Amino acid sequence: MREFSRGEISRRAAGGHAACGDFIKICGMNISTKKNVLAMTECSIMIALSTVLSLIKLAELPYGGSVTVASMLPIAIAVFRHGGKWGFACAAVNAFVQML
Repeated sequence: MREFSRGEISRRAAGGHAACGDFIKICGMNISTKKNVLAMTECSIMIALSTVLSLIKLAELPYGGSVTVASMLPIAIAVFRHGGKWGFACAAVNAFVQML
């Protein structure tokens, strides 16, 4: 089976026109954009999971506090997987959602 290069694949996908393949690259359909979308999607799932886990309370304290079941674990996983920038953004959005 023959393997194709990236440029050849983009030319084939664009109907054989190299200009269309270059236009796809200019529009931002490259690997770094896909990584950003993946990180944003995973962080949003982790925020949702953290919100659900924060509703499971082991104990409620007298002045309004509570002990939850690992509600910050999904945020820590997001920090570990995507780095500090994405982790800080994920934690900030999670804090905002928790205030609602």
